[in-house]
Formats: sequence, structure tokens, C-alpha cells
Amino acid sequence: MRLSSPQDYYLVQVDALRERILFTRVNGGVSEEIAGVDADITSHGWHTLTVRAVDNEFTVSLDGTWVFTGFDRTLSKPGRIALWTKGDSVTRFDQIEIVPLP
Repeated sequence: MRLSSPQDYYLVQVDALRERILFTRVNGGVSEEIAGVDADITSHGWHTLTVRAVDNEFTVSLDGTWVFTGFDRTLSKPGRIALWTKGDSVTRFDQIEIVPLP
């Protein structure tokens, strides 16, 4: 989210192998973890990931349950959104919604 170039973006990563959810900033190609928590993520199961970005506040929920809120002002301009999976992952996207906030 807020993708402005291949070297500048925020990333929310759901890692079933490590059972962890991470919020990372990539700035100038250098990544830095902003927040991360252990989470009960089942492999080969469906999950709903929600990311709400308002100004410098990023709220992440998994399956309707709040996971964490991270804060960062580095990439404050609007940007694009992208989906990415690792080559060794089995990932399916069933439905993607992008909703403007009121």
C-alpha cells in the first residue's frame, strides 16, 4: 500500500510458516519492520486480511479480529496498492475490496 515505486512502499505480510503477521516499511529499497506479532494462521485455509490506512495509522485485522496498529509517517503521500506472494507459497485471492474511507 502507498506504493510509489518498487523501492518505496508499505507491506503487510501474513506468514503461515512462521505464524506471524508483519507490517514493514520499504524506503529506498531498505526494509524495516514497524510492527509484528505471532498469530494463529492455518496453512491451506482461508483467511480475511483487513488493512486500514488513515494518515500515519495502519490497523491490521485477521479474520475480523484486530491484530495490531502500527504508526509511521515516512510515506505520507497517496500511492498504489499491490499484491505479492513468495515463489514457494501457495496463495489464492478470492475477493479483493478497496474501499475509500469516509
